[in-house]
Amino acid sequence: THCISSAASDVYKRQSMDNGGKGGEIQILGNTITLSGTALLDASGATGGGKIFVGGDYEGGANPPNNYASEPLQNASTLKIDKGAVMNADATVQGDGGVVINWADGTTVSSGSVSAKGGPLGGNGGFVEISGKQKLGFAGEVNLSATRGRIGTLLLDPDDLWIIGSGRDPNEESVTSQYKHYLDSSSDFYWYNETWVTTAPVITQPLGVIIDPAKIQADMIFSAANVYFTDRHTLTYEQTTVKWEGFGNLDRNEYKKFVENTYDLNPAQVVLSKSANLTITATGQIWMPVGSSVTATGTGQVSMDASSFNLQGSIQSESGNISLTSQTGVDLKGATLKSTDGGSFMITSSTGNIVLNGSQIEGTSGAVQITAPNSISIDNSSITTASGNIMILPEAVVMDELSIEIELGAVI
Repeated sequence: THCISSAASDVYKRQSMDNGGKGGEIQILGNTITLSGTALLDASGATGGGKIFVGGDYEGGANPPNNYASEPLQNASTLKIDKGAVMNADATVQGDGGVVINWADGTTVSSGSVSAKGGPLGGNGGFVEISGKQKLGFAGEVNLSATRGRIGTLLLDPDDLWIIGSGRDPNEESVTSQYKHYLDSSSDFYWYNETWVTTAPVITQPLGVIIDPAKIQADMIFSAANVYFTDRHTLTYEQTTVKWEGFGNLDRNEYKKFVENTYDLNPAQVVLSKSANLTITATGQIWMPVGSSVTATGTGQVSMDASSFNLQGSIQSESGNISLTSQTGVDLKGATLKSTDGGSFMITSSTGNIVLNGSQIEGTSGAVQITAPNSISIDNSSITTASGNIMILPEAVVMDELSIEIELGAVI
């Protein structure tokens, strides 16, 4: 266990010998690591930020050629970073921001502050990864800005990524029993969905991340098996047999029941910092329920690549492009894709179908391209652009109540 708290050793600082060069390297390694709210790790330097490793290297050292450390590092199993903890790898004069890695093979929960800014006289923002291989809870601050350069990149890379609203602490995971009902003094049963069961249902709230535009200045990459824009609550109870005997007017029936229902609370609204990009890669699905949204500003682009999509929320940009790429299919039900200043739209399925149902695609001068190898189904939807081309390129297209509006472009 490695705990950095309020002792004098809490302040770790590594710089070049002349105190005027590039920041040095800090490694905090151990099985269980805690950075308290008074911890300060500083690897800043005048000509460039250094490197800070807390819990391991890039993606846990899974791909050694991409490691940032010169030698393999020990991975933490759990990492906890309290609010108030600070990690700096800034370029303080001229140069690029440094590298900060927060990693655990199991669970990472973080409310700390990370900075890897480019120098005020020139230089790009740095690179930060905050990941728990299995679970991630995050409500911290990341500043990878660059006054005279390109903003840096933040990577979040857990197994499943839950992007939640501000209704609860994303660093808390809880399970609670519900629907308890007593039939007599010796037996208790639980009523759900017009069925009595003998095992209490539970509601599971997963760890999640909150993306606060006032606290995140970075391009963002989300990489996970599945990405959910919601605080997903799963209600489950075990299969059980209930025999009704001696309970008044209830019939003597035998029931077997297994239930798993999903409750989508606090749909997430992600707003990117000025001209920052968002890239999401999921080997499974990307799920945006009703009320969820992604908003990019300036030249910021939104790119999503997943095996499948279930989009019922909205994605909006100004002049940046919006791209959805799927291996098996794209399903837009009540979704809105919008660009207010010339961004293009590209929706592609490499092997599956594309469905637009009750959805809107609205642009100005950018093109709209929808491509699938098999079929595209468009129902009760609209595609609008002022001067861009609209291209719908499958082998089979089924359209029902499709509205297309275009002024200067063409429909192909």
